[in-house]
Amino acid sequence: MASERVSCHFKFDDNLEATDPYPFSLLDPRSWRFTVNRLAYELADRYPFIPESGRRLMRLRSYLRRAMAGTLKPGEPPADARVLNLEPGEWVEVRPAKEIQATLDARGRLRGLVFMPEMQQFCGRRFRVFKKVKTIVLETNQEMRKIGSPTVFLEGSLCDGSYHGECDRACFCFWREEWLRRIPAPADAGGAAAPEPAVPKL
Repeated sequence: MASERVSCHFKFDDNLEATDPYPFSLLDPRSWRFTVNRLAYELADRYPFIPESGRRLMRLRSYLRRAMAGTLKPGEPPADARVLNLEPGEWVEVRPAKEIQATLDARGRLRGLVFMPEMQQFCGRRFRVFKKVKTIVLETNQEMRKIGSPTVFLEGSLCDGSYHGECDRACFCFWREEWLRRIPAPADAGGAAAPEPAVPKL
């Protein structure tokens, strides 16, 4: 079984047969963007130099956006922003947006991980740690990647897609531990940490 290719709902090519292209409309800006993205993926398969050129354009766009928003230069990160070595079941509070912003570089990232606009709604709120994030599969090329810096999923902190074309996938947001504060468990939640969810072996 280990050598067999297993399909996944979130793999790019596995979703092609189960979905239809977003309908194109001259009056819908999203359809223009989605069409360009789809063509870019198709061209990238034929011409390997295109993905790197696209990444450079995305970095330039991010730089210009942050320059216009006045957030190009990050502030001083909070003195207590550090790796927490969180475990599933522990409780945390998401830091204020201003404190998180101070940990980001000129591209809006902390050690490569972007802080998405959809995540701002969770700032100041409290969540239980769902699990540690150690490995992920990249959808574009299905490569398995390791996440070296401590990163977690939080129960209930799902992306609502409001800045990504109203995407309905409701993916977990990735949280660097520096963006969180450890807090005591609420009185009505119990103090025992829940074990990491078991994944059945097929």
